[in-house]
Amino acid sequence: MHRRSASVHVLAAAVLEMQMTGGILAMAPPPQALKALTRVTLCLARQPELVPRTLAELQTRLDSVAGVDLIRLLAGPERIPVSVSADGQVTFHFAPPVGFDGASAPPFGDAVSDVLAWARHRPRPAEIMDVAGYPYHWQPFVDLVAAVRNGDVSAASTLRTSLDDLRGTGWRRLADALAEIAHGSVPEIGGLDDTERAVVEWTLRRAAESA
Repeated sequence: MHRRSASVHVLAAAVLEMQMTGGILAMAPPPQALKALTRVTLCLARQPELVPRTLAELQTRLDSVAGVDLIRLLAGPERIPVSVSADGQVTFHFAPPVGFDGASAPPFGDAVSDVLAWARHRPRPAEIMDVAGYPYHWQPFVDLVAAVRNGDVSAASTLRTSLDDLRGTGWRRLADALAEIAHGSVPEIGGLDDTERAVVEWTLRRAAESA
């Protein structure tokens, strides 16, 4: 899938998950919804310029690549607007905002801004890029590769799915490198950026330790 269209599909899937999940996301986020939102964060970290910023922009892009009427699909479930405070606190607004005159104010943002409010802060895309400072975001990939190299069959299936997710969010070079390590090879790291190289070098060290 082309990088530009991939980001559109990733965002559309997250928009549907968030609106279908509704307030449950604020209290006990379902794994499927968290996965969809994390994929948006990965897109924002890798290719932010390709991620639509409004529902209207997303719908226009969907019209050109998939012909999906997302706005119609969103007409059923009620939207719960999401905002972010200056300190990065994500808030779900279950009651409509009230204006100075005591009347309900019109809702702010749209279904895309709701997703982006979450995806930009849980975690922040900058954390994804900082492997040394926030290694736990990449730890599951490192552990899966090590498990596959040690013959864990169930881990191999999980790793394939996880690497497909990486490829779909703009991290194809890293996903391909991790796949090589899982199959016992040492990938070429010359064309990788700092984040990709840090993950690959960490994975190679872990593979050597567990050999």
